[in-house]
Amino acid sequence: MKDITLVNTVFPSNNTIPPYGLLYLAAALEEKGYTVDIRDYQLSTGEDPWEWSSFLEFLKGSADIIGVSTYSFSLPLLVKAFTELKKENPEKTVVMGNIGATGVHQELMENFPCVDVVVRGEGEKILPHLLDALEKGAPLKNICGLTYREKGNVRVTPDQERIANLDDLPHPAFDKVDFSQYLVPNIMYSRGCPFPCAFCDIAPYWDRRNTRRSLSNFLEEIKILREEYNQERIVIVDDTFTLNKKLVIEFCEALQREGLDIQWGCYGRVDLMDEDIVKAMAESGCQKIYYGIESGSNDVLKAMEKGFTIEKALKAIDISLKHFRVVQTSFVWGFPFETMEQFHDTFFTIMHIIKKGAAVKAVLLTPFPLSKLYYQYKDTLQFSKEMCSNLYMAGFHDKPEVITLIKEYKDVFPSFYYYDSENVKEKYELAKAVGLSSEDIWDTWERAKWYYHDDSESNAE
Repeated sequence: MKDITLVNTVFPSNNTIPPYGLLYLAAALEEKGYTVDIRDYQLSTGEDPWEWSSFLEFLKGSADIIGVSTYSFSLPLLVKAFTELKKENPEKTVVMGNIGATGVHQELMENFPCVDVVVRGEGEKILPHLLDALEKGAPLKNICGLTYREKGNVRVTPDQERIANLDDLPHPAFDKVDFSQYLVPNIMYSRGCPFPCAFCDIAPYWDRRNTRRSLSNFLEEIKILREEYNQERIVIVDDTFTLNKKLVIEFCEALQREGLDIQWGCYGRVDLMDEDIVKAMAESGCQKIYYGIESGSNDVLKAMEKGFTIEKALKAIDISLKHFRVVQTSFVWGFPFETMEQFHDTFFTIMHIIKKGAAVKAVLLTPFPLSKLYYQYKDTLQFSKEMCSNLYMAGFHDKPEVITLIKEYKDVFPSFYYYDSENVKEKYELAKAVGLSSEDIWDTWERAKWYYHDDSESNAE
């Protein structure tokens, strides 16, 4: 029996990506002498993966300590499943981590006794201390970054300080996954985003601070993927890979110097791009970039504290289209302060970008608990299973017990709601009529599929 089972709770789909966070965590735990079992729910073959019983079947034979990488969209299924698990196996300890649990850690613990501990922050630093304490029966009060239950009361310890030097972490436990089951591996150069976008929960999760590995350490990890696992494409999943132009260009030059011959994609910010950095990235193998633009209205961009204008975004897209094979962009509508006219601005901007040749995805704004907008507008939240993002409701529409759960515990599941705003239902109906509803993805998104498959299967050209 392993010491701990780590579970990735992303639902099965056609876009499977290795659970890189759990691979880093597994390597850190094994370095401390713990044995780790990794379960990736993306690979589940159950008949209905959105059913809690399927998840329990997937967990059969798990360790007595179950560590769950939790996302907002998987939370209702998890609390249903672990409530049932505890009835049969009360001795098991359920530990939730990641952004989905952290954002509602107190509300989650206060309402669902099936969850024993929430780990807030970087698990590589916190989890070894937790496992040691659980093994010895020691109190948890001296471990930073925990929310736990003691004698029926929820306790919250101080936040754990961020890992200052990411080079101290071992490389991910790549040996624990079969890459043939996934589209393309992820890799991380840095953690955290310093920007103040009001709708986002990722930056506050990392205390709006960016920490970075050394270039040599990052290149070593790429070499492992390329030479030991024969991976020809990677995605750099930093929240903002292009944060530091000098370091990005140094990375590009090093890739060419090492002759790794690998294609890669990343996330960027339009106000950090210019001809020099885009050209350097393309020459070193960058084929794909993803930009979060979010709105076609400068007034909305300003209100959400995005930090750039739509004119700046369009300029960056033009430059990127000259050098990258795929340029992906995302937009969000349904801001609580968004007028109908501003919604129209977003719609026409999307059409303009599609005409340029970039791929576009547009979704209804999700209320994320750690975001600034959530604290400002959470009293306006409304629920509709039709208007909820497809990512969240795709498999729950026909599960009335889950819908009841979401409605009963709004503070635990706010991401299944939407902000009430001017003409929001009219916007939804218009978006649905033109193919811009929250569950739809524009056909141009197909351009990106070549990156995950052989060129012979591509429809990118």
